[in-house]
Amino acid sequence: MQELRKCIVKEKEAYFHKWSEIAQVIPPSVAMGGHGGGVIQRTLGIIEFLDNGSVHECYPNEIRFI
Repeated sequence: MQELRKCIVKEKEAYFHKWSEIAQVIPPSVAMGGHGGGVIQRTLGIIEFLDNGSVHECYPNEIRFI
């Protein structure tokens, strides 16, 4: 089993589990001359808070490894 890294997220201690890629498809605009649609993609961290064991997604800039 991989050892989990400790980190701080929102002033609380947590374990970092992994990075996750999330993609959202944006349909083309129905307006004449509107955008052609596409995909918005972002990276999120999967973390587990030590105080209660709850698991959350957060943005990379919210994670401080310790």
